[in-house]
Amino acid sequence: MRFKVKAKDERGAESGWNSVNVTVVSSKVLDDFNITTLDGGVFRLSDYLGKVVVIDFVATSCGGCWDQLGILKSVYENVSDDVVFLTVDVQNFNPRTETLDNVSKMKNGSGATWSFAFDTLEKGVTDIFIRDHVYGMSVPDIFIVNTSGHLVFSHTGVLSQSVLIEKINDAFS
Repeated sequence: MRFKVKAKDERGAESGWNSVNVTVVSSKVLDDFNITTLDGGVFRLSDYLGKVVVIDFVATSCGGCWDQLGILKSVYENVSDDVVFLTVDVQNFNPRTETLDNVSKMKNGSGATWSFAFDTLEKGVTDIFIRDHVYGMSVPDIFIVNTSGHLVFSHTGVLSQSVLIEKINDAFS
């Protein structure tokens, strides 16, 4: 989550306002969900128990989301088959730009070979992840689910390759 913060020292001197990303860690078992992927398949979370699942929420109009896809692509190409990736476009960020056609263009343009899905307002898969985020969700937003189906990591904003790999490895512990 992104917050604006100020610092104050023991003498009362204050800094200016700065933006800071905060990472939320929990051990919540996620509700099972399913969503139709762009290729017509169905991604069901419970089908991947025993694997680590990386879910990336994006919007096609988000520059940081495109940057994150490049990082995800590099990580995806270097992890084992015990790690599953899903990118979900969130239509409610902007129903005019978030269209099935634009999501297909994003997948093809990024060179991603993992599953992509388009979460319309009616499907509501995004709501499962927003529930525990008091301030809502922004994009890109990455969630990591461990092998037993527990949400063990989430991060708003672009996440570096090294941190992403570290958090994926931690999810196997």
